Amino acid sequence: MKKQLIIATLAALALIVTACGKKLGAANNDDATPKTSINQEWNVKGVATVIDNKDICPEILKFVEIHFPKASISKCQKTEHLYKVSLNDKTSIEFSSKFEWTKVKCENSTIYKTIPESIVPKEIAAYVVENYPHKSIVEVEKTAYGWEIELDDSQEIRLDTTFNVLPEGKSYLNCPEIQSFVATYFPKAKIRSAQQFEDEIEVKLTDNTEIDFYLNLDWKNIDCEDALIYQIVPAELVPEHITSFVKKNYVHNHIEEIERVPQGGWEIVLDNKMEFKFDSKYNLTGIDDKNL
Repeated sequence: MKKQLIIATLAALALIVTACGKKLGAANNDDATPKTSINQEWNVKGVATVIDNKDICPEILKFVEIHFPKASISKCQKTEHLYKVSLNDKTSIEFSSKFEWTKVKCENSTIYKTIPESIVPKEIAAYVVENYPHKSIVEVEKTAYGWEIELDDSQEIRLDTTFNVLPEGKSYLNCPEIQSFVATYFPKAKIRSAQQFEDEIEVKLTDNTEIDFYLNLDWKNIDCEDALIYQIVPAELVPEHITSFVKKNYVHNHIEEIERVPQGGWEIVLDNKMEFKFDSKYNLTGIDDKNL
């Protein structure tokens, strides 16, 4: 009986992978993009499960109904640790496994251009009104240290659990190593800001490319999603095995974000918003959809 249960579980996971693959293929056909094949020999543990609208939990439905009454849920997805919800106006919301909201992003919303006041703590709202009277909050996130918000000018503000603004760390604007890295791989852009936050350095370029460095000055993450010039991660920074994987399976797509995983491994996001995870030996271990 135990053996049959394991076989049945694996079969169910295989159906989920197949369904996701078919859905992706259909989306590509809508965009007149040829279908691509992908090696399915990877650990299905990292796969996100799409939840039917009729099966979405009441807590999530109620949250959307109260705070986003003009929008509706277009997709809900469950990952290993959280739920990702995408509304039909392009608002994105994340919930914990206990159905408590952890992150709301309205930056790309076609209806809600700012985070609803009903979600933002009054202390944070008052701080923004006083210090940034002409700015709006487009993203809010609950973090381990408190809160993080992003304004409509891309400025990020961090606050502790009692809503005190956390001071920025050391400035790395004139760091030779960072300047050399940018000049080498992003020569058409300049450094707009380079600030330490906790154990990493966040660098933003004038074309909106974002680069994170560890304190030892090794790069951690490169995000070209909103870049005006460098909309693709420079090929020199992508491992050959990952480049080959993308060329073989997603010939019409490009890498717009790449991250080094501290435990050893890699994560990439393509311009079709599909995310792939690799271990330190470049074996594919998970697939996710950042549209959710």
